[in-house]
Amino acid sequence: MLDMLALATMTVGYDSTGQPLSLIDLRPMDLGDILDGTIRVYRRNPWVFIGIMALVAGIPLVIQQSASQHFTGKLQEVSNLLGATDAGPEMLNVLQSYDFYAAVAVLAVGTILMFFFMPISQAATVHAVSETILGRSADMGTSIRAILPKTGHLILAYFLVGMIYLGLLAPVIVLTMVAVSDFDRLWLLVFVFPLLFFVYILLIYLSVKFLFIPHAMVLDDTGAIDGFGRSYRLSSGYWWRTFGIFLLVSLIVSTIVYLLGGGVGLVTMGLRLIPNISEIALSAISGLLLAVIVLFIQPLSIIAATLLYYDLRIRKEGFDLLLLAGALAKDDSGTADYSRHVPLG
Repeated sequence: MLDMLALATMTVGYDSTGQPLSLIDLRPMDLGDILDGTIRVYRRNPWVFIGIMALVAGIPLVIQQSASQHFTGKLQEVSNLLGATDAGPEMLNVLQSYDFYAAVAVLAVGTILMFFFMPISQAATVHAVSETILGRSADMGTSIRAILPKTGHLILAYFLVGMIYLGLLAPVIVLTMVAVSDFDRLWLLVFVFPLLFFVYILLIYLSVKFLFIPHAMVLDDTGAIDGFGRSYRLSSGYWWRTFGIFLLVSLIVSTIVYLLGGGVGLVTMGLRLIPNISEIALSAISGLLLAVIVLFIQPLSIIAATLLYYDLRIRKEGFDLLLLAGALAKDDSGTADYSRHVPLG
């Protein structure tokens, strides 16, 4: 049963005739409803969602993408030298160059910054998406302020998720390192691939079970540890359904990013025609463009996950009936009050 404080803050706006202002018809949703709802919610407040992502995680994302582009370029130089006669010294020069070390260092800094800022931006976007779904006013300032007290808990939750994933991958990494460290131990690689397959399946399973951690923390007012349990229980019995829908959404989002990323590649090729333009400048420009693409597209995944969260709450806890009960007990201001009601499951 949810915390009563969380229920008391779970309200939806109503118009003068008593009809709910929720953007989405809050009932059990099928795949078409989720996809249609994702587009409708995005179109309602696109600049709020994009603005939150940009304001909170924009700079770390640009740093990470730019450094990644430069790092990838250096690796491409090494790849181009493979198979060439006496290419060893040139490859070594590339790998030991200042540009290569700088790219690695900046990429590490950008990744660390993303670790701290991305959970905050995702949580704030979840808040704004929920406000939009429930027919309330959503803005960047309100959503960011709403999750600031939970910043430490959010970072802790994502840190724990990362440690769980790393712990699962650790045996694969250790076994691979042992195998390649000695020619006589290469036979150990026979065990690496089935182990990697098993770990990969387990990671997919946990990714779905942990999908609603930010929703639990932001919308259900849980802490980091309780957020794990809440997300795990919410997806129980609906794992395959949640996996299939979110996989399809992720594939659509990835395809859009890939296609737009191809356009960035063409822009980069055109910029190379400019005399004396540096690789650093090219990496910075392409990184900025890729970051903008992510900022525009990433909210789609968060919206879809939030709709799935409400769909599971409706199916397992009668959230739509809770809204109906709130409508019958709404106060004079036209806002439903749930403090006197509890979920059905």
